[in-house]
Amino acid sequence: MKTSSILKSPCPRCGKKLTDVTSAFSDSGEPEPGDITLCIQCACAMVFNDDLSVHAMTEAEFDELDFETIQELARVLFAIKEVKRVN
Repeated sequence: MKTSSILKSPCPRCGKKLTDVTSAFSDSGEPEPGDITLCIQCACAMVFNDDLSVHAMTEAEFDELDFETIQELARVLFAIKEVKRVN
């Protein structure tokens, strides 16, 4: 896993300022337009825009995901929720 700084962008659900991302599934760590991320505060699913700001994932974008990606998102979402519960 690698952490990279990104354009400061607020989470569209909770408003938390996103300043860094950590790649859960590759060593690159550098997001690209269309990549998916989850807010560490509220677990909102977001998609990177062309300028690497984020927007809340739309239902249409979710519908385009393959099953493996949905499983990976669910795994990370549950990990975020577990950390929040324990802390």
